[in-house]
Amino acid sequence: MSKGILYTSYFGNWRKWKQLDAFTIAICRKRPPHMNYDKEGIQELLELAPSEGLLKAYKNGLISQDDFRNKFLDELDNIKSANTLHLIQSLLDKGVNICLLCYESNNDFCHRHIVAEIFDEAGYKIIKC
Repeated sequence: MSKGILYTSYFGNWRKWKQLDAFTIAICRKRPPHMNYDKEGIQELLELAPSEGLLKAYKNGLISQDDFRNKFLDELDNIKSANTLHLIQSLLDKGVNICLLCYESNNDFCHRHIVAEIFDEAGYKIIKC
């Protein structure tokens, strides 16, 4: 059985990610006000979202991208996040395609790309859409 593909996308790109044959997961702290997760078939995994404090520090220019990356990886170093990453890995290993969603466009720095790098380093196929 072939492994699933890990897609990354953003809410504003809904025309593309809704066409994917993928299990869709939002990994952000706040839901878009116009989007009904149940209606859209989106699951929410807050364990892979940065803390509000970390996100605010980055958005306000108090820390660099490198600092954000390092602090975010530190935040992921806990049992809940590890279990969530393992769940995604298990689904991918079963051939399930997954799409991680957040707000930032594909060309902007975003924590979902850091999560995708974890899977890329483990040998999974990653596609930005």
